[in-house]
Amino acid sequence: MSNSNDSDVIYKERLSTRLFIALLFILMICIIIYSSLLLHTINMTVHNPSMEKFKDIYDKYSNTLTCPCSHTSLQYSEFANFQVTVHETCNSVFISQQWINEIYNANVSFIPPNDVRTILSSFWQLVRSFCDIINVSLDDVFSEFGSNKLLSLSAQSQQLLETKVKATLDFVINSAKINLKKNLAIARETILINEPISNLATNYFMYISSVTPYGAWPINIDINATSFPDGCSCENLNGCLRSAVIFESDQRSNFANVSGIMFDCLPLDAALASSFECFYDFWCLSLIRNVSKTNMRPEPLHIQSRFEYNTTLKKLLNELMIEQTTMTVNFSSYYSMCNPKYCTYSYIHRFDKIFIITFTASTFGGISVILKFITPLLIKLAYWIYALRSRNGPRTDFNKNQSTNPSLIIIHEVCNSVFISQQWINEIYNVNVSFIPSNDIRTVLSSFWQLVRSFCSIINVSLDDAFSEFHSNNLLSLSAQSQQLLETKIKATLDFVINSAIINLKKNLAITCETISINEPISSLATNYFTYISSINVYTTPPIGIDINATSFADGCSCENLNGCLRSAIIFESDEIFNFANVSGIMFDCLPLDGALASSFECFYESWCLSLIMNVSKTNMRPEPLHIQSRFEHNTSLKKLLDELMIEQITMTVNFSSYYSICNPKYCTYSYIHRFDILFIITFTAGAFGGILTVLKFIAPFLIKLAYWIYSLKNRDGPRTDYNKNQSTNLILSKFFHLCRKLLGFTCDLCLNVG
Repeated sequence: MSNSNDSDVIYKERLSTRLFIALLFILMICIIIYSSLLLHTINMTVHNPSMEKFKDIYDKYSNTLTCPCSHTSLQYSEFANFQVTVHETCNSVFISQQWINEIYNANVSFIPPNDVRTILSSFWQLVRSFCDIINVSLDDVFSEFGSNKLLSLSAQSQQLLETKVKATLDFVINSAKINLKKNLAIARETILINEPISNLATNYFMYISSVTPYGAWPINIDINATSFPDGCSCENLNGCLRSAVIFESDQRSNFANVSGIMFDCLPLDAALASSFECFYDFWCLSLIRNVSKTNMRPEPLHIQSRFEYNTTLKKLLNELMIEQTTMTVNFSSYYSMCNPKYCTYSYIHRFDKIFIITFTASTFGGISVILKFITPLLIKLAYWIYALRSRNGPRTDFNKNQSTNPSLIIIHEVCNSVFISQQWINEIYNVNVSFIPSNDIRTVLSSFWQLVRSFCSIINVSLDDAFSEFHSNNLLSLSAQSQQLLETKIKATLDFVINSAIINLKKNLAITCETISINEPISSLATNYFTYISSINVYTTPPIGIDINATSFADGCSCENLNGCLRSAIIFESDEIFNFANVSGIMFDCLPLDGALASSFECFYESWCLSLIMNVSKTNMRPEPLHIQSRFEHNTSLKKLLDELMIEQITMTVNFSSYYSICNPKYCTYSYIHRFDILFIITFTAGAFGGILTVLKFIAPFLIKLAYWIYSLKNRDGPRTDYNKNQSTNLILSKFFHLCRKLLGFTCDLCLNVG
């Protein structure tokens, strides 16, 4: 304020004061509103939180809560458990050894093969075996589930924990289902290809084909396939599936159907196609008891099941015969093992009274000082503008908004070729192999392609199961993930599932080969054993002795050796043993399964070799050789191909837009480091300026006095003149202003760094 008495000056000073008060009031109101609307992230830490405290915090601040676990790897068995209820059949009297013995019919020679008395005992023996296998599988599920570890870096909510436990349990049970289904398919196909003769005479029976009293072998025994009036023969590898019946008084024209019980050439196939429908019905069960002449009187099945009564055993096995699964999760045990030492969480807060008061107070001084300098200038500017009578049009500012605009598997071509068609297999099938050496290609070729067809089917099932397992896997995505990270996770899961399928097939195939080899079944192709008349004595019972001899070869190898007699299959010319031609790729062994696994498709890539096979097989078909480029060599054995699931190529596709729409995030939060926030720089500088100015008002006089006192001590003995005094004063002031400039520069740097 000036001391002028000029009325115009006084009027301008009054206007400046009024403008100062008005602007100060408006700016302080704006600052109060700004500080009250400003979002604050408040970080909180809770030490040694209890479970109740954790749940309470999680309910309020689940998005930011983090409670690091003291133990990050926790076994499921320590805090989770489950119980499984299986089909009541596995706990019924029908699978008891007493019932199986009671219904067993020792002499089936005079009963038609499709009579229920022929197959009923083997049916329940198979059911009992499957129940045992299921119990072992469930024990393995318990063990695998319990040994799995939950990687818990931080404490999880009860809902999320139960979701993860359920996902793991579903995965383990589903893996057990897939393994059982795959093992059953492998066992069934390998048994079928080796064509064993059932002792129930359901697929083949022996008979005397000729009697020559003066020959080296006076009586010849041959094997014939079981056939039926509709023309179906068990020579057909697809079997002759039909309903089992009960023939009255052993008359084939009078019979009664038995609901649910099926017949097929192999008892295994019949059992898988059967159901327990008859054993829920009192009338049907009574009929079976009567014809079996058993003294047991078991009650029908009666417990309510989630499966229909006519559900086949195969479908029940695909579900592990599981009726119900009950899962329990002990969250308190989990939390005590996790044992977080502290929890941190943050929340966004407005209207913090302390912050509003401190922020407003800090900016008040700076704004008042700035307005003291600005308001007189604004008044002068207003007078000057008014004097010039010039007006500027309003300026409109606007902000410009920125707008933001599955897997394919290719397998080896042979699985899609004509060579695995039923027509080709039938064309090259040689009905009578009695007069052909066992290692002739005509003996084993049909079974080789039947086996390849079966393995192609198993591989397709394995890949379907892999797809099912892959699709049933749940991606636990607590927040939206980038496309690259999503593709990486999906590829890792797909590789794991495919690798698991490969390992399971290798393991199951090895187990099946070993068990078949140890049981030494007699192949109907006479590749490992053949039957002959060992003795004839009309005075003994039976009068004719039949024996079995192992197939042997000129090099001394005998099929009595469990290691087999692996060698290249050949084509004998004019059925003479000494004239033959090798067939590249096709191998012979005592068991057709072993021969097929050691073989390759090399011959079927060559036109001349394929023509040779077509000529000796006398087939009318003229298939083209295999020709599609493969990552496998032409001489790669079938076993090595199976070890890779015969996969040529895997193409993975990830639809990120579908993932994002399913994830459907309701909001996104992010943070970034920002400099040069103009509003913050202005408010912080104004507040700091006012504070520094107020402090300097008190400090500056004391600093001057201190400087004079120090200077006087240094020059106590020397003469003091006015000139020296003025010079020293100027020196002190220059040093003081230099210090002020440093403080001002430091303040500006601090503002820029904070801003």
